[in-house]
Amino acid sequence: MADNDVWQLINNDDLFKQFLNENFDVKEHANKVIQGMAISQQLGKLAEGISLLDKEIHSQIVDHHEDLLSQATSVETLEGVLQMMQTRTQSLLSAMDSGPIGVEVIETDRRFIKQARKDIEMQAQKMLEQGMETQNQTQVATSLQVFHNLGVLATVVERVVESCYKNLHRSIRSCMDVTALTQQQSLGTSKALSREPKYYSNILGNVTKMLTQEFRDASESSSFLKQAFEGEYPKLLRLYSDLWRRLQQFSLTVNVTASSGASDLLSLEDTTKEEDIFIPSDKTNHAYDSEKALRDTLGDFENAYLSRSLSRLFDPINLVYTSNTCDPPTSEEVETIIKTISSELHVASVDTKLSVTIAKNVSKTIQLLCVKSEQLLCTDSEASQVIGPPTQGQLRNAATVNVLFQFHQAILKLVTGLNSTPDEAKECVMASLEQVVQLMGTAITLLLSSINDALEAIILTMHQEDFSSPAPTGNQADAPCSLFMKELQGFVSRCQTDYLSHFLCQDFIMDNIQPVARRCVELFVRHASLIRPLGEGGKLRLAADFAQMEMAISPFCRRVADLGRDYRILRAFRYLTGQSVDTPSGSIIIQMRWIRLKLIKGALEAYAKVVRQKQGKEYAAVYPIMLDLLQKGLQ
Repeated sequence: MADNDVWQLINNDDLFKQFLNENFDVKEHANKVIQGMAISQQLGKLAEGISLLDKEIHSQIVDHHEDLLSQATSVETLEGVLQMMQTRTQSLLSAMDSGPIGVEVIETDRRFIKQARKDIEMQAQKMLEQGMETQNQTQVATSLQVFHNLGVLATVVERVVESCYKNLHRSIRSCMDVTALTQQQSLGTSKALSREPKYYSNILGNVTKMLTQEFRDASESSSFLKQAFEGEYPKLLRLYSDLWRRLQQFSLTVNVTASSGASDLLSLEDTTKEEDIFIPSDKTNHAYDSEKALRDTLGDFENAYLSRSLSRLFDPINLVYTSNTCDPPTSEEVETIIKTISSELHVASVDTKLSVTIAKNVSKTIQLLCVKSEQLLCTDSEASQVIGPPTQGQLRNAATVNVLFQFHQAILKLVTGLNSTPDEAKECVMASLEQVVQLMGTAITLLLSSINDALEAIILTMHQEDFSSPAPTGNQADAPCSLFMKELQGFVSRCQTDYLSHFLCQDFIMDNIQPVARRCVELFVRHASLIRPLGEGGKLRLAADFAQMEMAISPFCRRVADLGRDYRILRAFRYLTGQSVDTPSGSIIIQMRWIRLKLIKGALEAYAKVVRQKQGKEYAAVYPIMLDLLQKGLQ
């Protein structure tokens, strides 16, 4: 029977249409029924109407459940009629209770009404179960509305949720059954979870507590499961990530507006709001993080895995850096350390948070490597000598630098190639590599400092040579370079051969030795400009020294031109030293020397003035010597 026919039948019936009247009075109608002694007839008619509606609802659900969504208007109409009939029928029965209670015909009809209610509840329960099984939101909503109209919604929801908990509990225990681990298992959550924001956090909170306890119980009762969960934690985490992505597919943004029905059914706030129940809110006052709650169920296994991971990273380092040896690790041993780091980073790439945490462990590993390497470094006079062949301490320092360089380059290449690793994890590892570079610089500091001091000492010996000789005659050969320059050339060459050649990181060495080369050129130019007396022959020899200086310092730089400003000054002074005093260039040299002497004189006079003002009794020991040299220079 079509729904319009049912409506027409009710509307045309003299008894039924009274219930549809907006001015229907229950007490007045009950009095008429009692006075007319037509109670049995009236109840029979009501039972007939209820049966008619029951059959129509059942017919609509069973025969047309796929079209319920398109016929929502008709369903709402039927539900309204049912609610109105049910309410007024119960009101009528309440009014009748004050009358002929105990009359047999009324008791029979009351039992009939109770049976009708029971049948409606059973049909609504079947509809709810079918809707939950097929994820049919229309069926679920319709059945819940029926339960709401019957006043048993809260009880039904609690019963359904409790059933879901039990089913989920059985599924979890089945997945953690050791005897069933040979079969493919998957952890599933009940599809019947409420998607309303009010119930979601409570339900998921209980589920996560259940998971946490079951995981803990399973690992405590089976060492096999415990080892599997802890050792294969990244795989377990990947399963959970897949589960979370599946849950997000059900993401539902609900607009909740307070109304009489919605307030009774959901007990939500009396305001309108929008909330995505599967996507964490960006609000600072958000009380529940669903993803974190689900992930925290694996907290014990994550902590155990991270501890094991750190041990795996530390073990190869502690194995090669023992207290019984002073030698740095071999290239093969360094490769083992690098492979361990690579394995940990690749395995952790399944999850962003895990990658960042493992990257911090890698950072600790790099720090441990630096500490162990620093303990091998020689830091006494044996590491700084540049007089004889390289010592064992210097060779060990060079080998340590080579190990650090190999490690640095390999880790740098590894991190660059990690495409699936988050930037935060990469930056963490890259920042820790700076410690490696700093330690490499520390390892060569003493050697470079000694080379710098030796170069300065050699340059100072130019003042012990005689540059006052006259110009050579026509039969004499070109002036050779000075003795100090020959010594300088030999020392630089020996430093490159004996000390610097042991380092494999030549670019790093060049970057660090270049400041030494620049200072050497600067000192040479400065002291060459102070040579006195200077004859024509001395100028030619000094010019030859300038030319040889470029070749002497070349082992300490990729190109001499890379020295920049110091190289340009060297070239300019080389040109000026060949000029006669009568030339403009020669005049410039004289003026520059005179300015320098004047500056020295002013500094000494200022010093003497300060001593007198303080009423000092004596000058510094070097003051008379400098004053004597100044007077000779001014003559």
